[in-house]
Amino acid sequence: MHVEKDIQTQNENEFAVKNVTQYRLNGRQIYVKHMFGELKGQYIKPKLSSDDINFFRILDGLSTRCYVMVYFKNSMTKSYDQVLFLDDFEAIQGISESEASGRLVSLPQAADIIRTILT
Repeated sequence: MHVEKDIQTQNENEFAVKNVTQYRLNGRQIYVKHMFGELKGQYIKPKLSSDDINFFRILDGLSTRCYVMVYFKNSMTKSYDQVLFLDDFEAIQGISESEASGRLVSLPQAADIIRTILT
């Protein structure tokens, strides 16, 4: 499947992980796990399974990155159109709510982040 101009995507069902997409551009690749979350509390930490964490470790061993894209409901639009983009370490450890709020981006901005990482 092709997204935008030249980015290719493929859903990954290997390694018993769910909601992971592989993005490829010019021979480079990353994986992104898609999740939904809530901006509640002082600390934001996605609910990752042990399979997710093991998948991150396997990719680290292959010098490949997996990011976690957490979708949040926008209080104005009532849609899940705000995204927090985390690397695997941040997703496992969590980040403060104040940092998370400052890093929320729109869906088009999230697409730009993926493109930037791949170039």
